[in-house]
Amino acid sequence: HRDLHSFPTRRSSDLAERLGVALKETGLLLNQVGLYLRSRAQLAAAEEVLRRALRIDEQVYGLDDPNVAISASNIGAVLQAKGDLEGALRYTQRARATAERVYGSDHPSVATLANNIGAILQEQGIWMALCNTLNGHSQSMSAFSGRTIQT
Repeated sequence: HRDLHSFPTRRSSDLAERLGVALKETGLLLNQVGLYLRSRAQLAAAEEVLRRALRIDEQVYGLDDPNVAISASNIGAVLQAKGDLEGALRYTQRARATAERVYGSDHPSVATLANNIGAILQEQGIWMALCNTLNGHSQSMSAFSGRTIQT
């Protein structure tokens, strides 16, 4: 089992950037690497690579583009998986706002992102309720959930 930081696609994307391969293709490659790392539960590495992809997408397409919405949504999903629900909410809301500006409020992508926001808000409510139930016993909750909860 190899460390995914040494995975060839990471080096390939770095090389693509250095060689001046079109930013559009580099952003796409980074997004794919980030999704792969997320699927392998390498969340910190996925977040890093997806943030690089988002920066490139913003540079190539501007802020109001579906590719930027997708990249922001992918970061939101990684942050949600990491337990950073505030960050997940921020990126998912950004993705929804961008998709709504691009497609209009009745587009299926906007509805999907609104649903994702609802799931994050529901998860926040569940964790807050559990946290309140434990009356500040965050160590017990951390042991139960594997997440650190701030009360």
